[in-house]
Amino acid sequence: MVGRLEDLAPGEKIYSARFMGDRGYLVTFRKVDPLFVLDLSQPTNPKVLGKLKIPGYSDYLHPYDENHIIGVGKETVAAEQGDFAWYQGVKISLFDVTDVEDPREIDKYEIGDRG
Repeated sequence: MVGRLEDLAPGEKIYSARFMGDRGYLVTFRKVDPLFVLDLSQPTNPKVLGKLKIPGYSDYLHPYDENHIIGVGKETVAAEQGDFAWYQGVKISLFDVTDVEDPREIDKYEIGDRG
């Protein structure tokens, strides 16, 4: 092991990861989807640069260009009671990571619904 990030998202599972040069992108999920932007320029000391919390999650991250990532996954609605979320339709998102400290979901398209 070269480096590690600890306590990034306690209790959440990693749903997708993408590595692009000195940056890494990681999606975890339990009730909402944090998309983490990671600085991997020093492999022995990786750092979180920014994160975005939105409903749903991305199972797959694909680079569109240097500053945009396409995410494919599920839309969700967090349950009002309990520690879970209701799955909805398939979600395709476009993320802008130009500002690594403030990533944004600039567009999304939902296909289908719960079921």
